[in-house]
Amino acid sequence: MPKMYVRGEIKVETRTVPVDVLKLDPNNVRFKHYEKILSDKEIEEEIWKEQDTRELMKSIRISGGLTERPVVSSDNVVREGNRRIVCIRKLSELAHQSKISEWPQDRFENVECEFLPNDVSPVNIDIYLALVHVKGKKPWRRLNQARHIHDLYENLGHSYDDICTYLSMGKRTVQVLNWAYSATSQYLQKYGKKADVTDFVFFDQLYKRKDLRAWVEADANNLSKFGEWVATDKIKDPSRELKWLPQVLKKKDALEALQSKGMEAAKQVLQRGNPALTSQTFNTLQKAINALQQMPLNEYRTLREDGTRLDILKKLRDELAQVIHDTEVKE
Repeated sequence: MPKMYVRGEIKVETRTVPVDVLKLDPNNVRFKHYEKILSDKEIEEEIWKEQDTRELMKSIRISGGLTERPVVSSDNVVREGNRRIVCIRKLSELAHQSKISEWPQDRFENVECEFLPNDVSPVNIDIYLALVHVKGKKPWRRLNQARHIHDLYENLGHSYDDICTYLSMGKRTVQVLNWAYSATSQYLQKYGKKADVTDFVFFDQLYKRKDLRAWVEADANNLSKFGEWVATDKIKDPSRELKWLPQVLKKKDALEALQSKGMEAAKQVLQRGNPALTSQTFNTLQKAINALQQMPLNEYRTLREDGTRLDILKKLRDELAQVIHDTEVKE
């Protein structure tokens, strides 16, 4: 029996329907960079290619069904949960081929969904879907979240302050997601099938960093350069490699190495002649030097009163003097 309840501004109806009546969303963020509107079959094939889909199907098979309801429009288009529906379709097919022994053949024929009312406004749908994605746990959900924020801001004219209120998110987070999605869209249009929508994570990390965001804003060509480095695998690991980019940009030969060979080559250029980047010991010493150079005045004043702190400095001095002495003797 259908159930009605309110999600935000929308009264949602939950009901169970045959999986065969559901249609995959051709406007899904995964396919924004395609030159044509994909058919339902083509969408299914593209989603099935993703490793995450296969992993999700294993989980659904074990549990015997979905633990999270897909969101469906009144015309049976899956607005949220396309990957789950692809998995259910595959499992239903396998069950009817007697390739799943632990469940009856009709186990995956029907799906409980959340149906949106047919008179709901596009604005409220986007707000609702964005709220759904805010609660997502996987990086893919952050991309979907960014898409909805982008639609609310760029296409529907909502201010950042309004979006922050709708989603209970900080303004900087909302801005970063919008900027990153816009940059990803431009990147996908430029590189087509050579690019991948999951490359969003590179642009997300780019705009999260204040120093790199300033670099992008300083010259429009810089965003294009960054996209080229991503598309040509010059930068492969955003979480690990982008922290090096500010230093690379300041050093001409390191930047040349990045552009010709990639970030690993650029890091090698940076590390030459800088033991603080290659040695844990000298990295710690460099941090100690920085700490001493930035010691607050009140810390200096306590040295006269706190013998323990002064002893630490004397011990450091003596250890350094001994290392330097030993090195000079060996020479």
